[in-house]
Amino acid sequence: MIEKLLSIASEIENNYNQKDFSKVSFEKLESIDFQSDLNSLESQITDLILKNKLPKQVNLYNLFGQPPITIFNNGEFVVDIYFWQDNDTSIHDHSFSGAFKLFSGHSIHETFKVSRVDHDFKDIYLSELDLADAQLLSSNNTYEIISGDQFIHRLVHLSNPTVTVCLRTINDNEENQWQYFSSGVSIQKNNITETELKYLFFMEYQFNQNRNNIQSKVMQFTQDLSFSKLFNFYEKLHLYSFGFSEDFNQLAIEIVESIIQSNKYFEPYSNYYILAQDFIECIHDTPEDRLITHCLNNKLDQKLSEKLFKQISSNDFNEYLLKYQ
Repeated sequence: MIEKLLSIASEIENNYNQKDFSKVSFEKLESIDFQSDLNSLESQITDLILKNKLPKQVNLYNLFGQPPITIFNNGEFVVDIYFWQDNDTSIHDHSFSGAFKLFSGHSIHETFKVSRVDHDFKDIYLSELDLADAQLLSSNNTYEIISGDQFIHRLVHLSNPTVTVCLRTINDNEENQWQYFSSGVSIQKNNITETELKYLFFMEYQFNQNRNNIQSKVMQFTQDLSFSKLFNFYEKLHLYSFGFSEDFNQLAIEIVESIIQSNKYFEPYSNYYILAQDFIECIHDTPEDRLITHCLNNKLDQKLSEKLFKQISSNDFNEYLLKYQ
C-alpha cells in the first residue's frame, strides 16, 4: 500500500505540472485497488515512524485527520493519509488541488451550491447554502479536488475509523480557502501569521508578569485585523489551539468578541454553534447511528436519508429512526 502510493508520487514528480495536477492525481489514485487491510496499513505506518522515514509533516496541529500522516512531501505536493475517528469536516472549498480516495470505511459525501447575499467585504459575506448532492462513499471511491468555489463539499465519516488517502498541492494561498456555515455566513480561512502569534505570546508573557496596559495593547492588535482573521482567531481561541494560559486566552476571547459581536456576521456565526449544542447525539457509535443523527441534525430529506441508510444497512430505516424521535 505505502509502496504503491510512493511509486505514484514518484511518477507524478517526474512529470509534475501543477495545472494538470488534480486530473493526474485522480487518474493515479483511481488506478489503485485498495484491499482495505487496515491492520497492514497501520503496521506499515508504524514501521515508517519507528525508522524515522516520514518526511516533513503538514496539518501538524489542526484537526484535519485524527491523525493526519504525510508519507511523501517534495515541497510542491504531498501524499497524506487521514485517519478519521469522530470529527466530520466542515463545509469548505480548497486553496489546493489534487484528489482523494477512501481506503476503508464509509462516508457521506455532500456537495453544495452557495449564493452570496451581500458584497460588503471580500473575506466574509452572508450566504445561502443549498445541498446539491449526497452520495455514500465506500472503499476505493475516488474524487478529484478542484481548487476554488467550484467544489464545495463536506465528508461525514460513518465508520470509526474511516481512512482516506489524499494527493494535494502545498504552499497554496490559504486565503483562497473558505468555510461555509449552514447558519448563513461564509468566512475566508485567514489565520493570524507567525509574527502576529509571536506578538501574542509576548503579550501573554507581559500579562503573566502583571505589566501595565496589556489589555489595551491586545485590543489595538485585534482592531487592526480583518474580519475573516478575527473570526478565525476567535474560533481557534475557543478551541485553545494556541496553548495560551486560561486567563490570557479568556482575555483574548473577550476582546475579540467585543469587536465582532456588533457586526451583522456574528449572529449567524454564533447561531451555528448554538444550534450545534442541541444536536442529537448517537446512542451507539455505529455507521447507522452516525448516519441517522447527521440526517436529523441537518434536516436532510427523509427519502434521501432512507436511500443512504439502505446502502450501509439491512436494518429497517423507520425502526432506527424511531430510536431518535
